Amino acid sequence: ESGAAARAAEVQGLREQLALRPSLDEVAALKQQLRNVEAVELSDEGAAASDLERRLLQRQKVIEGQLSEGRVRASELASEGESLREKLRAAEDEGKDLRRLVERLEGELGSGGSGVGPAMSTPAAASEPASLERLLPAAGSEPSSTSRGAMPSMLEIVTGQRDRLRERLGDLEQERDRWRSSAEQERKRAEALHQDNVKLLERARYLQSLQPKQGGAGPGRARGRSLGPDPDLESRYGAAYEDSLGPSNPWEHFREEEKARRVASLGAGERGLVMVGSALLSSKVARLFALGYLSAMHLLVFAVLLRLAQMHHDC
Repeated sequence: ESGAAARAAEVQGLREQLALRPSLDEVAALKQQLRNVEAVELSDEGAAASDLERRLLQRQKVIEGQLSEGRVRASELASEGESLREKLRAAEDEGKDLRRLVERLEGELGSGGSGVGPAMSTPAAASEPASLERLLPAAGSEPSSTSRGAMPSMLEIVTGQRDRLRERLGDLEQERDRWRSSAEQERKRAEALHQDNVKLLERARYLQSLQPKQGGAGPGRARGRSLGPDPDLESRYGAAYEDSLGPSNPWEHFREEEKARRVASLGAGERGLVMVGSALLSSKVARLFALGYLSAMHLLVFAVLLRLAQMHHDC
């Protein structure tokens, strides 16, 4: 009986252990879940058993792509943030330098305006903390109305000087334009007066050439003296008058002499043609006469030919 009871207790224990263990269906379900997990880990859509698992795999791929893009973007933003922090530090350092410069300049200005000696207007004296706190308020504290009204900031002073210099520059440019236009007008007027004086000298010489070589009585001499050019006018505009007459270059005279010698060496007929051509070129009346004569001769020849043609046709 004791052996049977032990057997029964052992059987009961085995049954309890068997009841605690999973059944065949549970084992099959666990194996299927294990295969699904392995398919998800390996991203193998062919190994998925259902559409839900395939969609989950696709969703996982999309999320993994977004995650990689997010990591790249995060690294880019981190590098950009680092560069911005470096720029910020550089800007802060530059701002500190500019602030120290403004404090030094305002300290020198305040020391000079309050009647302090030259020793207090040096950069060393202006860089003292007590002077800086008195002349320029610290960051985060508002300046009082009395100190603001008593001494303007360096920026306001520089801005005012810049505006005044701009106004002065504009006035100077306008004045320069006025002087330039006035100088141009005076230059044109001087050129016109110079030409008028040259013409007057030419007329005076022409009137002087009309007088007889030997003057008569006193009135004639007086009239000759009155018609003669002024020596000052002669000395001032004589050279310009000579230049207006033509070139005074000796090479030009040599060419004219050579041309005259060559014309003289030609025959009588050729010299006549040269003289006729020179006359036509030098005289407008001669050119008009030659044009009229040639036109009349051509018309006469055409009329004769036309008349002869009509007579031949009538015959």
